[in-house]
Amino acid sequence: MTNIAKYDAFTGMNCSKKMALVNFLCAVNDIPTSDKEKIATSVDYALKDTVSFGGYIVALEKEHKFLGAVVVNKSGMGGLLPGNLVVVHGVAPILEQEEIIALLLKEADKYARGDIAVVSREPSSNEVNLISLNDNNVKYLNDNALRERVLRAIA
Repeated sequence: MTNIAKYDAFTGMNCSKKMALVNFLCAVNDIPTSDKEKIATSVDYALKDTVSFGGYIVALEKEHKFLGAVVVNKSGMGGLLPGNLVVVHGVAPILEQEEIIALLLKEADKYARGDIAVVSREPSSNEVNLISLNDNNVKYLNDNALRERVLRAIA
């Protein structure tokens, strides 16, 4: 069965599932083993398993395996920065990748009530940019039938 799940401080995530998520995100983003701890930290922040403002994780799962995930950390900088930052995201290498990431970002935006941006890091300069989802930068973001179409396609 395919479903979209939200994890946060209230729902939590068991240790094995958390490690599976970290391994998934590292694998699909080609993140070296040396940086695995950074991904684990962002997941811990989202789940409030460490001192943080919290956040949440939106994941697309099929038969208890991750197909895509978005990790959102609360910035605590309301007004100065968006209140919610997508710090890491990833989708399994399947045909519907673009639609899946759009669906997950759309779900994350819904929980953030529009107060969200995607953190984008330039690998060459290590410069960090914030990309607002309100700018309609993501194809399919305004597609109302996206959820049903994606879930039907990967069922």
